[in-house]
Formats: sequence, structure tokens, C-alpha cells
Amino acid sequence: MLAPVYVANTSGSAGLLGSAFGVGLVLGAAGFGAVGHLLPRRTLWLAAFVLHPVGLWALGLQPPLPLLLALMMLAGILGGVINPLFVTVRHERIPDALRGQVFSTTAAVATGLQPVGIAFAGASIDRLGFEPTVLLLAIGAQALGVALLFVPTLHALNQTRDGPTISTH
Repeated sequence: MLAPVYVANTSGSAGLLGSAFGVGLVLGAAGFGAVGHLLPRRTLWLAAFVLHPVGLWALGLQPPLPLLLALMMLAGILGGVINPLFVTVRHERIPDALRGQVFSTTAAVATGLQPVGIAFAGASIDRLGFEPTVLLLAIGAQALGVALLFVPTLHALNQTRDGPTISTH
């Protein structure tokens, strides 16, 4: 939803923005598939969440198009790590008998919240403008990433369901 508004306000290209982000998502997911098992999960999770807002910051600050595309690709790479890691941990931690209920609830919440977020973003763009809205979203996403640094439970990400600790070096 943000890319078309960005394009309407600038001479940018929604197709290029979407492509850069999409290529990044594929690279992030493929990278996680290739080497994710070798990396400490907590560090990977936190780095992805702390750095992922770079795409929102870029949209809000509107750097030159080549830099914007690079930052959108970086945001995609970071975002591409989050979902496979989340799915991996869910499969390891949730008992087989509860997976259907937990997975469907997770999907329902995520799917149900998307239109709410779009509605709020659209209303905010109408009231505040594009740049302030995107910068507020960036601040919120950044605050979430920083807050996760202080969640003690995330230390358990480095343990598999069976208990062995994954390498932290």
C-alpha cells in the first residue's frame, strides 16, 4: 500500500520498489535455508527485527532511487529471514497434536490484522501525509526490534525442541 503512494508523490517506480523488496525476500529466505542452521537463532532473529525497518526509513526519508532500491532489497533480505525462522521454531516447539490449532490461529490473526493495518495507514496518510506516516511506522517497527533485545525468553531460540543448544559463534 505504501509503494503506490510513494510513487504518486515522487518519480519513483512501484514496480521497481516491489521487485527490489521481492528479490530481497527470496535472497533472505534462500540464505536462511542454506546457512541459517549454522547461525545462532537469537542473533539472527534480533538482527532481522532491528534492521528490517530500514525499508520504512528509506521510504520516509526518500533517498535517491538507486539507494532506495538497495535499502528495499536489504529490508527484503532481512524480512526473508524472519518467516522461515519463525516457521522452523514453531514446528520444533509446538506439539504435533496442537499444530493445526496454533498454525490456523496464527494465520487468522496475521491475515485479520493486515486490513486493519492498511486502514490505519491509509487514514494516517490522509491526515498526516505520506512521510510522517511512514516515519511513524518506522519508529514503531524500530521500537519493536529494540524491545525484543530485552525479552529474556528469546534466549531459548538457540535451543531445539530436543534440547541441544545451537552454536552461538
